[in-house]
Parts: sequence; structure tokens; C-alpha cells
Amino acid sequence: MVQMGNTATTTWAGTLGISAALLFAPVSALAQDQGKPEKAEVPVIFLGAEITPFNAIYVVRKDVNIRAKPTQKSKRIGKLEEGERIGAVGRAKGGWVAYRELGKDIGFVYEPVLYPVIESALAEEITGTLSSGGRPTCEFTLSFVGKTEAEGQIFQIGDYEIDWLCRQNATEARFSTPMFLTEGPSVSNKPALHQMTIDILDLTANLEEVLSTNFQFDHEKMQITFDGITSKRFGRTPEQTQAQVASLSEALATAVTLAYESWNSVLWTELMKRRL
Repeated sequence: MVQMGNTATTTWAGTLGISAALLFAPVSALAQDQGKPEKAEVPVIFLGAEITPFNAIYVVRKDVNIRAKPTQKSKRIGKLEEGERIGAVGRAKGGWVAYRELGKDIGFVYEPVLYPVIESALAEEITGTLSSGGRPTCEFTLSFVGKTEAEGQIFQIGDYEIDWLCRQNATEARFSTPMFLTEGPSVSNKPALHQMTIDILDLTANLEEVLSTNFQFDHEKMQITFDGITSKRFGRTPEQTQAQVASLSEALATAVTLAYESWNSVLWTELMKRRL
């Protein structure tokens, strides 16, 4: 069973379904629910203009004006500086987004000068227990650590730590694996695609490099996809390589499960030698 905070979810029985959502830590006036962006068929009115509702977070690429209406000729009511984050609650015709701050409707910002990102911070730890295919039975706790700057990019990287307690026969092992998520897109022409990676450090089995298990998170389709492991000696392709999720928290938990399934017996033998 995988658990997010105090909310129980489905038991693994050959599938990777996770059915509970977890709210992210508030970030200023940004959207707290980082589930699938809303798509409403019926437009609504925002400051007198018609918009199509959706929730998104953006980073400002360069200094830009906030307008009272979705047009360049409209009154300037404020300014955003490069690097600021804003929460959008809808899109107007002509490439404008509706900007809301702390629950207050502010104005319109021209979308081409904005960069779409997702919020990586978690309000609670994610915990779970995994057991399948003759592998050790493992309890895990995934914690948000903080953020680092992505070199040469406008977005940040969310950093996590996964603490493992694994048991097999009479052997018990404890170890930790760092994990990261790119808040901005990992593929320049696919703005909804973000990279997740779980690293295993300091392997003793003649491996000089960090062993990475990689995933792609499609925030628009809300899909997590297994994207390979850096050494075939220690990994395999899991039976299920893709899963639908309802939130980023579920995507993170599913990535942990897919990693567990992809690590082969050679790697598990190495991991079970650890006694943190």
C-alpha cells in the first residue's frame, strides 16, 4: 500500500494505480493544487474580459507590464520583474493570461514573455510499502528537501530525499536515494514534459558513476513514464512503464514504485548490504 500523508491509497496487485492527491505547500499566490490544468468549456468573466479558466504557474522571462485588459493598448496597472513567479487562472484571446495574487484578481500579462513551470514543494511526506517479484519488502519515505538553480535555465530543480528500510529473509538494510524534478520542461519544444530522476550513490560493484533511474512527467496529460536506467547491468524495464496520475505527488510516488520494479537482483544484492 502506498500512503500520502495520512491518506491511504490502492494496494499494488500487479498495477501501479495511486488514487489519492496531496496538496503542495503554498507558494505566495500560486495555485496550490498542481493536478491536471483545468479545461473548462464555458468561458468566465475576469475583470470584465472573457477567459477560459485554467490553473498554471509561470516564471517571468523579462520585465513585463500588467494590463487592465488583455490588450497592449490597455492601461498599465503594474509591472513584473524578470524571475518573478505568478499564478494564472485563465487565458484570454490574443495570448494573454489572467493573473491573480493572494485571491485577488490583478490583471493580464502577455503569455509569450512567461515561462511555464510546476511547483515541486510538498506540504507532507509521501510514505509507502512496496513488495513484489521476490524483491525485498521496502518501506519508503519521500521528503522535500529544497530547490536548486538549474544551470543556464530560468527554472529551478526540486530536490527530494527517499529513505528506504528494506527487509529480505533475516537481512535488514537502510539507505537513502536523492531524487530531483525539473520545475521547467526538460524538452524545449514540449513545455509540459518534466524530468524526474532517482540516483543511487556510492555503489561498490565497480561502478564509478552515479546510477540514475529516469522518468518523464507529462503535466498536461498527467502521465509518468519510465525513461530508462543508466546501467543495464543493474536494471530492467518494468512490466508497466507508464501510469496516469492525478497530482504531482502521485507522480513522485509512482516513480518510486517504477524504480523499485526496475532494479534487478544484482542491484538489490548491493543495496541489501547497506546499514545506514
